[in-house]
Amino acid sequence: MTAYSNITDSQSIDDVMEDLGRGAKSAAQTLSLARTDAKNKALTSAAASMRKNSSEILSANDKDMAAAATKGLNAAMLDRLKLTDGRIESMAKGLEDIAVLKDPIGDVIAEWDFLWIRFSRTGGSSPCLWMFA
Repeated sequence: MTAYSNITDSQSIDDVMEDLGRGAKSAAQTLSLARTDAKNKALTSAAASMRKNSSEILSANDKDMAAAATKGLNAAMLDRLKLTDGRIESMAKGLEDIAVLKDPIGDVIAEWDFLWIRFSRTGGSSPCLWMFA
């Protein structure tokens, strides 16, 4: 089990990140239309799945750690990559914490009236000011 199983050795990190970004953008559009209860169920189900599959996650992480070490990642980067039971539990708890928050989709945080100002030359030596509201 890997987080992104379509990665090949010939892909650059830029290509991988581009693919992940496209997927995230597509998912965001879908999630923006989902009902709050469906999103919360997905979050709590993901948390339960992380707990249930923690041994498989840790096994896959061991492979990732070995590959990262052979590529020369420094100790700080290896520490960030390393998963433990405690780190998996923290991630699962974080998903559950998000699920109990108020869904912000559709909330208006602030509104502004924009005043567009455009300067242009009218043929004379001084600029003309145009305002659009």
